Amino acid sequence: AFTTLIPLFSTIGLLFTAWLTHHYKDSCNGPMVCLLLLGLAAGWSMMAMGNRILGLVICLGLLLAVVYGVNTILTTLLPLQFSKSGNSALLSSIFNFLSYTGAALGGMISGAACDVWGWHSVYILWAGLASLSALILISYVLVETLNARRRVAAAVR
Repeated sequence: AFTTLIPLFSTIGLLFTAWLTHHYKDSCNGPMVCLLLLGLAAGWSMMAMGNRILGLVICLGLLLAVVYGVNTILTTLLPLQFSKSGNSALLSSIFNFLSYTGAALGGMISGAACDVWGWHSVYILWAGLASLSALILISYVLVETLNARRRVAAAVR
């Protein structure tokens, strides 16, 4: 039954990503942080749901929407920022390759964790990886924001 909802959640994720990108004036950093924080909340909420089917479907749907949004940003919007240097196609290819590699490895690792420790360990794994990703991206965005402010301050002087 959940598989029939996948296109709905995917479409919601893409539309939400488009809205976020427009809201952040075509920047990739803001939408990525928002999507990763939403994924983080959905990942940790899955653990709190236990075995309640409706809650798990909603959390998995949110995670799916986030994944589609992040993938869209990584494979289309982020590489466009490098179009002047002529590297946008290369970066798009690399991000696309990493996306499919991550999907393949994610299925194998999640399946192995489920076989050895049960489904609850998969939720912990997903939530932990979402936390790590969010922490890395937020750190990067903060450093970039500080560097941009320093460049502006130096240009004003």
